Amino acid sequence: MRETKAKFVLIGKPTDKTKQIYLRMIYKGSKKTFYTGQRVNPNDWSLEFQRVKQGAKFNKTINEHLDKISDLANNTFNQSLGNGSQTCLIDVMTALKEKFKPQQLKPKVELPKIEFWNLYDEVVNDSQIAERSLSKRTIDKYIVIQKRLKKFEKLKKYPLTFESITHAFYSKFLKYLQEQQLAPSTVGNHVKTIKAIMNEGLRLKLHSNLDFQTFRKPKVQDAVTVALTLDEVRTLEQMDLTDNKRLEKVRDLFIFGIWSYQRISDFATIGADQLQKDCFVIIQEKTKVKRTISYEPIQVQILEKYNYNLKQLYHSKVNDYLKELCKLAGFDTKVIVPITKGKKTEKKTFEKWQLVASHTARRTGLTLLYLKTKDAITCMQLSGHKTEKAFLKYIRFEQNVAIANYTATEKPKETNLKKVS
Repeated sequence: MRETKAKFVLIGKPTDKTKQIYLRMIYKGSKKTFYTGQRVNPNDWSLEFQRVKQGAKFNKTINEHLDKISDLANNTFNQSLGNGSQTCLIDVMTALKEKFKPQQLKPKVELPKIEFWNLYDEVVNDSQIAERSLSKRTIDKYIVIQKRLKKFEKLKKYPLTFESITHAFYSKFLKYLQEQQLAPSTVGNHVKTIKAIMNEGLRLKLHSNLDFQTFRKPKVQDAVTVALTLDEVRTLEQMDLTDNKRLEKVRDLFIFGIWSYQRISDFATIGADQLQKDCFVIIQEKTKVKRTISYEPIQVQILEKYNYNLKQLYHSKVNDYLKELCKLAGFDTKVIVPITKGKKTEKKTFEKWQLVASHTARRTGLTLLYLKTKDAITCMQLSGHKTEKAFLKYIRFEQNVAIANYTATEKPKETNLKKVS
């Protein structure tokens, strides 16, 4: 009959961010403890279940290890007690040291080790790195990059561990990505993600490999982007699309976005509860900063038209529909841009409508606002850019210098969004 049971306790100073997990057994006034080799943040520890809480970092790995220790401790104790042993607790400690202290008894038996892929999975599953939450968009990128890394690992027969991510790996992986004809920006995202995971491993003291710190992202060419002119915006506003509801909805969403100066993830969620007397208030998803933006009459018309629900206008093919819309509007100005893929760079000619996407709304609005005010600081208060250099690089001023009619007093005109075609 069992007279004691293995329990786990946390031991450490009150100020310690993480505490050591010990097994404790008490029998007939005698007490024995055994260090499990694991640490945990006290906030992630369940006193009731004596395990790491679900959702905490590495909870599955640590709890599996604790289960093995607990099972061995309880089984050994019951067996010793059944055999009439007077040294039950000593027998338990001997068994635990033999099984889980390889440096003392069995060199071939190793404690569980967190490796590169374990950490990568934990980051993706917890949507968190360096105690900082990651957006769904970032996690989606991590998943795509993870698949490509595993494909590289298989094709090149190069197992990825904290220790194997060296300068040699960097050269091989960079060459592999270039063979895939990926754009420099995409390659850069891969390098950035690998460095983030390695940094997290270093922070958690899972490795001491510093090679990754010298990895550099390839030089990225300026993104192929455009901004519409004021005349082009007016053309869109005045198009009669009553016979094409699909394009009418995407046009209205796009026009609303232009005068909001925000990303589509921010302006597409604006509703009646965010409208105040002469402005609307949002919390930017990317920066988590509150922005107060004066609204234009046309924006109120759009909100009223769709019963203050812009989400219904968004479609997964919004970029395709915008290109179709702008082609219909005749935005066929030739734009020559350098395209780099792998190691090759070539110039390619596009018609302007081919380069329009949902983000063009924000870039157009900010470009026109700067042309109107010549005040980068005011524009940055709306956009969220931290430096004037970054803001001026973002807008497409040079593409719109011909808009001489955009004066300081002109605002978007009221329109019913339904004009003569």
